[in-house]
Amino acid sequence: MRGDVVELPGGLPSGAELVAIGRRRGERIEVTPSAFSVARGVRSEAQLKAERAKAGELTWSMIMGRATVDEQVEDPRYLHRRGSESGFVIDRGMVIPDWTSGLPPELRADAPKGTSFLLSGEEDHKRIAQAAPISPAFCDWHIGSPFCVENTAAAIAAGASSHGVLAQFAWDLPLVKDDVAGIVENVTAIGMVAARREEWLFVDSYMDDGMPSRFVDNASLIGYAMLEKYVVDDLCGARYATGFGGLISDIPTKVGVWLALHEVLKAEHPGLSYLYGNTISPSETETEQNYGVIGPEMAVFAAVETRMRTGVSLLPTPITEKIEVPLPRAIFEARMVAGKAAERGAELGRLLDWSAIERLRDTLVQHGREFFANAIDLLKANGVDVGDPVQVLLALRRLGAHRLELLCHPSVAGDPTAEVVPYVPTELLSMAQEMAAAELAGIKAKGLEGSVKGKRFLVGSADTHWYGAYAVTTVLRALGADVVDAGSECGAEELADAARRHSTENIAVSAHNGQCLTFGTRLVELLEADGLSCSIYVGGKLNAILDGDTEPSDMCARLREAGLVPCRAVLDLVEQSAKAGPLATR
Repeated sequence: MRGDVVELPGGLPSGAELVAIGRRRGERIEVTPSAFSVARGVRSEAQLKAERAKAGELTWSMIMGRATVDEQVEDPRYLHRRGSESGFVIDRGMVIPDWTSGLPPELRADAPKGTSFLLSGEEDHKRIAQAAPISPAFCDWHIGSPFCVENTAAAIAAGASSHGVLAQFAWDLPLVKDDVAGIVENVTAIGMVAARREEWLFVDSYMDDGMPSRFVDNASLIGYAMLEKYVVDDLCGARYATGFGGLISDIPTKVGVWLALHEVLKAEHPGLSYLYGNTISPSETETEQNYGVIGPEMAVFAAVETRMRTGVSLLPTPITEKIEVPLPRAIFEARMVAGKAAERGAELGRLLDWSAIERLRDTLVQHGREFFANAIDLLKANGVDVGDPVQVLLALRRLGAHRLELLCHPSVAGDPTAEVVPYVPTELLSMAQEMAAAELAGIKAKGLEGSVKGKRFLVGSADTHWYGAYAVTTVLRALGADVVDAGSECGAEELADAARRHSTENIAVSAHNGQCLTFGTRLVELLEADGLSCSIYVGGKLNAILDGDTEPSDMCARLREAGLVPCRAVLDLVEQSAKAGPLATR
């Protein structure tokens, strides 16, 4: 293994001491039992899932990130009432606040607002945990974020048992510059959860976030999950579980990854927290047809879970998720469709080729374990103390997804000049490539293939959704443009600085988290302050929640008013750039 790929700074704090600090704080937290714990008679959702799995029964999850705390409190009451009336009960509710909730408070005023609510303090956490007897899973912007100690303490006090999306520790958030401080926060927060191990509290993760979402092989995902479990369980003494599934549409592959994760994460508690429905295939226009995505998936998943008893919670995707923040009615309708489909699981199970499923699982387990072993060897070769959680997490973060996979994948044997040959390819990369090919074909059909040749574009993503920016970069380069790739999770300041350094004429921004207007106007301000004139193209999810609104609104008109160019597709960008002439000016 190469020993020149990552270097850590000296004087890092001891991971063991941080865990001990976290444990002491975790032990002192006074817990208010959640409405779920009181109604179900268990401290942790993991206990309920283990009991249900043993009996061959299913548990159900949902995800919600409303515009205000009041809505986030009221809507679970609606879901619980509908579930009690119909029998389609929801057991677990993933709480998704605005991304600024994960920032230190002193940075929030300067951060572009997303579409969800700001979750701040113990009172907010307790209000949500008491809303209905649905297990409150405080996921995004807790463990995994730069401000996770106080958020996790509040979640523990509120009676929650599921903590964080650990994989998000690899994200680069706007305005956050100190990655060491972020890792220190996370290790301390993991120690707080470790203090409550006997109560079955656990550190949660999501394989479709952070580095795993950027791998080209699902075997790499399996090995990466083992790395997270190693840090959380072996080094910090806390329980670990993970969810996955939103970025896998192929059902056999999804089942294989599911069972491989179950195999490598086996513990006293379920190693999988939730199985997310397909978010790739649903239509953005004819949303009713998306019921046809829910049904087949959930029928198969019910058949597999009834047989394999992994303890995972099933999470059907609302049919409107691709176009808006799902309303409670849409969430419950997805639950009903999924529940009805699951009733046919036992019949469907008799048709499944279990030997083929097990072969796929075994392939992923074998190569995932090889990936994990290679990663540990790589860290050791670079002088990383693999017994220290701070050093391990910081080294993984600084390596990044691409280098980690390139150096640890079994097919390349550490040769950085080799190309990864996937055993079970992931879908997001191929989806981005297909998106780029379709856009390129449309551009050529309109005779615009020469319109951007020689022009310079700075391309970046304002959040972690890298595939849109990837498609833009691929198309522009194929058309002969000079493209500067700024990467993902860019702040407006970073893009403005890159525009100065690279003397770019055009900037293309991909934004998906409701920040398109605030991000774009801030970028305009920064460029104008420097006397720079650039065309700024903004694509992705062009919506936001404005003051006084509770639901996202289309921002295209507002973007134009601010001097930006909204783009629904790469074709729009190319057409608008062609109209601007040889030198694009805003």
